[in-house]
Amino acid sequence: MRIVDFLDKSASKRAQEICLIDDQGRRTWSQVQATSHRLAHALLAHGIGPKSKVAILAPNSARVIECILGLLRANCVWVPIDSNSSLEELALLLKRTEADVLLCSSGLGPQAEHVRRQ
Repeated sequence: MRIVDFLDKSASKRAQEICLIDDQGRRTWSQVQATSHRLAHALLAHGIGPKSKVAILAPNSARVIECILGLLRANCVWVPIDSNSSLEELALLLKRTEADVLLCSSGLGPQAEHVRRQ
């Protein structure tokens, strides 16, 4: 069973129960499922799909978990990166992994732009 299959099965059984908690709030199984579906559809609509390598630049949070689930749902490859790394380390990692896409949280836009230009 794929992790997104587990998510879907759990969402069908306990839709309104809490699935993820972080310092910004709580997310139910149905909310996590819906967010992962939206991201997967958005990625696929932009030609990012199976085997595309996608990195996420964001502080650890429930939103990152939802993004990872969306990537997996679209059959993308998740490239784990540490948002606490230096800009030079991030640029090198993205180059070495040949990441196709970098998703970032709105607060890290300037860092993502700097890394993109490297």
